[in-house]
Amino acid sequence: MHFQNNFKPSRFALNKGILTIAVAVGAAMTAHAQLALYDTTGGTFTGTPLIPGGAAAGGITRLVADKITFNSPAATSVTQVNFTLTNNNATAPTFRPRIRFWFDNAGTPGAYYNDPANVGFSFAPLSFAANSSTTFSGTLTAGVFNIPAGITTIWYGITFDNAGGATATATELNNIGVGVFTGAIVGSSDDSIFTTTSPGSFFGIANPAGAVTNLGAGENLGFGLFTALGSVPEPGSFALVALGAASVLLRRRRLA
Repeated sequence: MHFQNNFKPSRFALNKGILTIAVAVGAAMTAHAQLALYDTTGGTFTGTPLIPGGAAAGGITRLVADKITFNSPAATSVTQVNFTLTNNNATAPTFRPRIRFWFDNAGTPGAYYNDPANVGFSFAPLSFAANSSTTFSGTLTAGVFNIPAGITTIWYGITFDNAGGATATATELNNIGVGVFTGAIVGSSDDSIFTTTSPGSFFGIANPAGAVTNLGAGENLGFGLFTALGSVPEPGSFALVALGAASVLLRRRRLA
């Protein structure tokens, strides 16, 4: 993991499976039980992913984001992030997801989320089976992504690229999407999603250019945020932001 200082949905048949990536940010992985602040990945996959597309010679897609609302009665630290991705390719290309966060500004992404500093993560290159969906989890060190008391709504965005050793072509990147779910949800989200006008990283960029559209009633992008039970942000861990690449542990579990 590296710290970063008009879409057209498509439908396809999915193989069930979960691949979990646990990421240690310059330190040993946390082993705490996780409490969901927000999570839609336990719901029912609709079979229609949202594909941001837009990748060209630069090898990065547009960014798509969902406005999420969670219960955070006291200050806490995010220690795990989840996202469900779909591969609509006939092969298994390698690519990098990058996740980004914004404060809400009257229904669109506004100021870039910056507690304790600009928060964004670029994962190591990954791949999964053709025409399938997979949920990825990244475990974070407490203190690198804080939520102060009173903050309950933010935008959670994702984009895909072929940097860092990934080999996906622009066409293959344009066939990677985010799962859309209905049903079980921790927290809440309205039907609004935001797609940027142009491709890019968008790290640290306030008020990115783009448009708000709507999913179907009761539909949400497959995102999750979790905190360790009893976790307290550790001031000393803020220095870990500068450490760069981290170790990655993969484990796979098949679903019935």
